[in-house]
Amino acid sequence: LLQNCAWNSYYTFHCQMTQQHNFAIRFGLGAIKAVGFNMMEKAATERKNNGNFKDIYDFSTRLDPKSINKKSIEALAKAGAFDNISKNRRQIAESFDLLSAYAAKQHEESSSSQMSLFGGMPEVNQAPQLRKIDDWNKAERLQKEFEAFGYFLNEHPLDDYISELKIRGVIFSEKIERDELQNDDIVKIAGVVAG
Repeated sequence: LLQNCAWNSYYTFHCQMTQQHNFAIRFGLGAIKAVGFNMMEKAATERKNNGNFKDIYDFSTRLDPKSINKKSIEALAKAGAFDNISKNRRQIAESFDLLSAYAAKQHEESSSSQMSLFGGMPEVNQAPQLRKIDDWNKAERLQKEFEAFGYFLNEHPLDDYISELKIRGVIFSEKIERDELQNDDIVKIAGVVAG
């Protein structure tokens, strides 16, 4: 999203021409749960004025650290908003404290009129290593996306079982909604227990 979509998306949904000269609807970042208007508006403005974000550190340091909060970064990571700059969603979601401290330090140094005694040394300004942690597996990833959007956006947990379900005579709910069934038909459906 953030590179494909978010780097091209704004707080609200909008239509945009793709490289293949088709129109695409860009997902509004404000539709992701726990993402605030203030932060996304600033991110979109910063991106427009100074170009795409190169990596998660660039994103963290180019925005005012006060406008970024843990829940928003976690929600963006769960939604896949950083996928083009980091494929490991869990690593970003669980490294907020490191990113936040780094961004605050960089912001403080750039806004301070005093020169740091050790500021020129590369190891002082070096970005911290994100937590070394494996990404969520597919089921966890889908669950996290569901938490971010409130529904399954890109894939569904049952996608891997469609051919098996068809063999067993399971039908899609749209067939029921279109009233394509006869009275007294026996219907097989499949679903995921959400709660």
